[in-house]
Amino acid sequence: METYKEYIQFFYDNGFDLQPLIALSKVPTRSGWTTEPPLKDKIFDIFKNEDNIEDISHRRNLGFRPGRTSIFIKDGKTYNIVVLDIDIKSIEKDDAGIDRKKLFRNDESEIEKHKILAAKAYKFAKKYSINANTLTGSGGYHCYIFIETFIFDNLKLKANRTLYKSPGIEIELLASGKNVVLPPSIHPETQKKYILKNLNFNFIDNINNNFIQLIRPKETYVDSNKIKEINYESTKYINNEIEPIIIDLANNPDVNGYEFELNCIGYCLENNLKDKIHHYFKIFFGPEYDQKRTETLINKAINKDNIRRSGSFIQMLKDLDSYEKYKNYFIKHTEKNNDNELEEELETLNAKNFDYNLDSQQEWIIDYLIAKNEIIILAALGSAGKTTFAIQVALHALFNKNFNKEIVIKNKINNFLVITGEANFKQVNQNIKELLKEFNNPDVNPEQIKIIASDYALFSTTEYGKAVKSKYFKKLKEEIENINPDLVIIDSMMSTTEINFNDSTQIQTNYRIAKKH
Repeated sequence: METYKEYIQFFYDNGFDLQPLIALSKVPTRSGWTTEPPLKDKIFDIFKNEDNIEDISHRRNLGFRPGRTSIFIKDGKTYNIVVLDIDIKSIEKDDAGIDRKKLFRNDESEIEKHKILAAKAYKFAKKYSINANTLTGSGGYHCYIFIETFIFDNLKLKANRTLYKSPGIEIELLASGKNVVLPPSIHPETQKKYILKNLNFNFIDNINNNFIQLIRPKETYVDSNKIKEINYESTKYINNEIEPIIIDLANNPDVNGYEFELNCIGYCLENNLKDKIHHYFKIFFGPEYDQKRTETLINKAINKDNIRRSGSFIQMLKDLDSYEKYKNYFIKHTEKNNDNELEEELETLNAKNFDYNLDSQQEWIIDYLIAKNEIIILAALGSAGKTTFAIQVALHALFNKNFNKEIVIKNKINNFLVITGEANFKQVNQNIKELLKEFNNPDVNPEQIKIIASDYALFSTTEYGKAVKSKYFKKLKEEIENINPDLVIIDSMMSTTEINFNDSTQIQTNYRIAKKH
């Protein structure tokens, strides 16, 4: 790329929410930039006189806002863009640090130190299959990471979070609320240009579970670094107290805190060590140990009814590829003769568990999947594609098109309504447009598809814990009656009504109230 316009066009086309920065600075030119709406194509007018990328004296720098407002759509999927910022820092009185001023005056000793630190830092990213895209003006790296929107919304990432820190190195994840400098901007301290080195972005979906677990907020799992902080003396003590396999697990650099918890519980149950689980965790986690959380996980693992009906703990182990290690315990405790029977129990729909009688005169939109005049809850782990599937179902019913031989449309619908608490109107609208391509982009009457987004104030967003009160469903009922759709998708019960998804009693309460109305 030779001109500023080409850089702007490249980032613009890939969904970056671009904004101008003061010349030779990281500071945005717009006051209140964190809350201002995206500039979109206005950015080209702002930079129209700054095509010469070598003229650094008066030229604005270019930046973007990662997270919520940086949106990219590819193959029908919507992504939000965040940044892994790998920074090589100067540290006083520390041989591992570098002096940036000396480095950029081509001091050989500083260059060598920088190379060692940069290689070590970049190894962290490569561990999660993350490629660096930009060489920053300070000699670090920026990795542009595209996370599917339903995963991004679920993670509720902070503006920045330190993922790794050691002498001379700091690695942060930058999301909504931050400003990130883009090439070909000039670094204010070193006067060096940001260089775009790799055009292959990092697309993260639900198969890259290790990276998702890494960036998940700390409150959702025990910080793995706490496990690793075991000095030699404590290790000598632990060796006499804890199974060697658990010590190896705790010291494995490729295992995060969440994986350690589940694997430790699975191992202890498999080997009749249930009474030692809390003892082990107290030693490893110290003051960070959350006994109530661990007790919840243990109950999920040992409750026969939980295993047979939902398989939640088993599913968590499967997500970590750890189920094979401990399956004998679950087979034994579900009174199943073999692994295949347990798999069938977990992975197939059991019609007997539905509220309605299959022998009755129940009418269906989709045979034995979507019933007329009934509330259907579609439940799955995060990132499984519930939203996309629900909209696909609605579109197939709208156009009277079967999925396949097993999923048959019994009653065509004339319209449907999407109520979303997880995405804005434009995101849902774009998702529907992409899915319509499967039907050769038919003409759709505006009355056939309606969307109510989260900023509609349909539910309270301030009274946390009170969202299951019936007044919200009464309001919802009024809106549905006004639109009069044949099918309604609420996406999702958790986000729209702010319930705790892990609390089945709240879900049941919401279900009963919704059914009543």
